[in-house]
Amino acid sequence: MPSAGVRARLGAYATASLYPLKSSSGSTRHAAITEESWLHKTLKATYLGLASLERSIATQRSRLTSLKDGDANSAYFDQHSSYRR
Repeated sequence: MPSAGVRARLGAYATASLYPLKSSSGSTRHAAITEESWLHKTLKATYLGLASLERSIATQRSRLTSLKDGDANSAYFDQHSSYRR
């Protein structure tokens, strides 16, 4: 276990690394917030795009599975194929 002095220095270092934006001018803080919001928007858009793609793939896979299973049962196959038209 580190001593109290080491913990205090580590705490000050962690605080300084977490909040490097404190300055007399707000320009540094504004630039970092702008970059962070851009990154957040980019990651969110990418995540939503991938989630949509995953849903589309799952839907197409389920359609293929139902068509394969429907070949043995022509009434089932006809019902589903007419529904999808």
